[in-house]
Amino acid sequence: MTHINAAIPLSICRPKCGHGQIQIPAKRSSCCWKCRTCAKNEAAINNTCQACVSGYTPGKNSTLCLKMDLIYINVDTALAITLAVFSVLGVITDFIFLTLFLLYRNHPLIKASSREMCCIIFIGIAAIFVASLPPLLKPTQLICRASRIFPGISFTISYAPLFMKVWRIHGIFQRANKLKRLSGMLFGLAPMMGGTFTIICVNILYSSSIFSIQPADTLEKFYKDKDELVLECSMNTTVFISIFVYNFILSLACTFYAFLTRHFPKNFNEAMYIGVTLYFTCVVWIVFFANYLHSNYSISHVY
Repeated sequence: MTHINAAIPLSICRPKCGHGQIQIPAKRSSCCWKCRTCAKNEAAINNTCQACVSGYTPGKNSTLCLKMDLIYINVDTALAITLAVFSVLGVITDFIFLTLFLLYRNHPLIKASSREMCCIIFIGIAAIFVASLPPLLKPTQLICRASRIFPGISFTISYAPLFMKVWRIHGIFQRANKLKRLSGMLFGLAPMMGGTFTIICVNILYSSSIFSIQPADTLEKFYKDKDELVLECSMNTTVFISIFVYNFILSLACTFYAFLTRHFPKNFNEAMYIGVTLYFTCVVWIVFFANYLHSNYSISHVY
């Protein structure tokens, strides 16, 4: 039985190519051609398939390369809204406790806990919550500058008085017998406040120097693995770690003194609670840096 080919032969050898296709000369005839479809990231320009550069994609008709839509963090996304709500609730809760703290400022327990240092810590905690809001907005030059400087300084506002508190507790017991006359000069309110603001000012100068070396600005970066063009703040890993290394060292110093004061009398047992808090804080910092360095996607870094 003779095999019959069901394919219908073409009546012409010069078909009309569609969008995203180019004409390829036929092997046996210079007058004929066939159509070849360009690759996904190529556009048909002047009868050639031209690859679009990073950040560009073939247009609707695949006849030219168009810039990809910018992807960026915005506060109207579900995760950003959730984080913003937690930040606002954190600020509100912080100020409620600060108000109660001030109302009962003459209570013996509060008077014994270095009221002024605690007030600065409350302000620092509020600053930390507020510092998480700018990175959730669409990146601009101003937002990028605030996102770079404000978080590091806000942590220092909390850690500086905490360090002075544990240093004071440790110093009182270690030096009280030898330096009874000088204890007021070393551990009084003025030295404590002076030390706190000195630590904060050093970080401000340190962060400003980093900022002057590499100013913050917006950057359009193409992520090939995600096929996305992302609008982000220009900040490499080295700069980011440099900004937070000051606070990390300060938190380690707090942890060190808190560990030394762990066996002090019960009427100074706030050192024990500070120590437990700082142990967890160090773990959080280590986990945070590990996750940050593991990812190279800027939106993941912000979250």
